[in-house]
Amino acid sequence: MAARLVERLGLTPPIDVEALCRGFATLSFKDFPTEIDGLCLDLKVRGKRPKVWVSKNMPTVRKRFTLAHEIGHIIIPWHAGTIVDDIEMPRSLERGKYREMETEANRFAAELLMPSSWVTALAERSDHVAGLMHSIHQIADVSLPAAFLKAGKYGKPGFIGAQVKDDIVIRSVRTPETNSRTIEYGTVISNVDMAAAHEPKIMSGSNINYYWWQIRQILDDPGTDIPAWRDTLETILSEIPPEFRPKTRASINAIIAGGIGKEPKGAPVNLIYRRGVETAQNRATESMWVSYVISHRSFRDYILGRARERSLAKP
Repeated sequence: MAARLVERLGLTPPIDVEALCRGFATLSFKDFPTEIDGLCLDLKVRGKRPKVWVSKNMPTVRKRFTLAHEIGHIIIPWHAGTIVDDIEMPRSLERGKYREMETEANRFAAELLMPSSWVTALAERSDHVAGLMHSIHQIADVSLPAAFLKAGKYGKPGFIGAQVKDDIVIRSVRTPETNSRTIEYGTVISNVDMAAAHEPKIMSGSNINYYWWQIRQILDDPGTDIPAWRDTLETILSEIPPEFRPKTRASINAIIAGGIGKEPKGAPVNLIYRRGVETAQNRATESMWVSYVISHRSFRDYILGRARERSLAKP
């Protein structure tokens, strides 16, 4: 519905949401006695024009999102009556139909302020997702968290993003067709090991930082002599209790085979090696012993051995 509205009216960011809202409803800015963002009144009431009241005690970016949110309530056919909006209300306090309507209005607002067709065109001209996020934030006049999520959804393949507060990852995303897992919520940023990626580009907010890693195209074979990959894995497994070794061995082999299998037999070793390292990233939520093996100092030799073997295999 938001996309159709953007197309029908020929809108491009930054969207003048105040003027747009006045076209659909009687708009007033209020000094509310309680901490709410806005209200919609007389939605879908025959013979009455909808009323939108928005708190005037909000930063401009949040006010813009609230206005877009209220337009969503007006446009979405099944949103009716009177709706009180607190954009940042914890989900645990939302109930049933109200939660559903608020989620729908938020999605509408995000699409209205940052049209997907516009973001897609912007992404095609952006070499790095950090640059895309910055452009969305600046041009569309939206918050950094909103720009972060939109950039993660429409950015070019091969990027991992993290939203970091007080040195803790509070949200992580990946762009489409990116094979690496996202970073686990609650991870200390200094403990993040993105071995298959370039150093991150960082955008700083008022109290939250945004990290973007770009996965490398290749990961060079260091050319060192290493044991056969099966021997390397068995040496690592010898450090864990015997009863856990068979299942851990099977899990490790499946994880890495799934990654390096994305490159055909006979492909350059630096491509296959990168696939394996990328697949092993951010797997702290695996079982304790799988995590132990993946974090082992010799694990990269195991991946490299498998990569070399696959590179030498006949297609």
